[in-house]
Amino acid sequence: MEDEDIEFLKALISSGKLHWHPDEKTCRKIVAIHDYRKCELEEDSEPGPVAYFSNGHYIALWGCIELHEFVLIEPVFQRNTT
Repeated sequence: MEDEDIEFLKALISSGKLHWHPDEKTCRKIVAIHDYRKCELEEDSEPGPVAYFSNGHYIALWGCIELHEFVLIEPVFQRNTT
């Protein structure tokens, strides 16, 4: 994944519709993208950009992740909260 792809994904985060969908069994909402992940243990850190899911898990965006693995999903219906 190139820097331009990551900047494009960052711009889509505010829509609330960005999901990682690498195969027919996986679809997880992305809630944030950060330039790196720093941990107390160096081996747990990620030197490049990462995309976070709502449960705190993440995927590293450098390497085998491709732009076509991300989709925008529009809800079929929304709950009326009024």
